Amino acid sequence: IESIGYPVGSMTFINGKGRVLGTLPMAFRRLDGLTSRMMPRAELFVALADMARAHGVVVHHGMRMVDARNTGDGVIARFEDGTEATGDILIGCDGIHSAIRLQLYPDQGPPKYSGVNMWRGTVPWPAFLGGDTMVSTGWMTVGKTVIYPVRPAAPGGLPLINWVAELERPEAVRQDWTGRGKLSDIMPAF
Repeated sequence: IESIGYPVGSMTFINGKGRVLGTLPMAFRRLDGLTSRMMPRAELFVALADMARAHGVVVHHGMRMVDARNTGDGVIARFEDGTEATGDILIGCDGIHSAIRLQLYPDQGPPKYSGVNMWRGTVPWPAFLGGDTMVSTGWMTVGKTVIYPVRPAAPGGLPLINWVAELERPEAVRQDWTGRGKLSDIMPAF
C-alpha cells in the first residue's frame, strides 16, 4: 500500500481570492509512524486483490451480489447470475447503493440526498504547497473544490492529482463512480 499511496500531512483552506485561511493536520501522527495516505481507489483494489491472492483467496470480477445469509458458522453470498460463494465473514464494501446495507438495514431506505452534487477526476499535475497538502477552496453554494495528490510522481513525471468539484443543487444526481459528467453542469460555477 505504501508504494501506491501518497502521504498527505495537512489540509489548507483558501478563499476565492487565493488567500490562505488556515492549515490543519490531516491526521494524527501515530506512535508506529504510520500516517494517512491518499491513493487511487482502483489501485487500492488491485493491491488488496493481489494480497488476497497471495494468501490463497480466489478473486472474481464482474460479479454483482444480490444478498447474503448468515449460516451460523459463516456466510453465503448469492450473486445476480445465481452463483453463490461461502466464507467465514462478509465485508460489505459494495458502494453507496449497497445491497448488503439494504439487507441489514431495510428500514433505512436508500441514501438521503445531502443537497450536494460532486464531480471528480484525476490529472497528472505539478505538486503544490510542498506536495503533501490537500487544498479546499470556495463554498458549497457557489462552488467548492477539494484537490489532493493520490499518487507520487514517477521519475521524470508528475504526481497524480485528484480533484473534486462540489455544488449545492436542489436535485440529486445518482452517484456513480464510472459515469461521465458534463462540463456544462459545473463550469459556470468555476
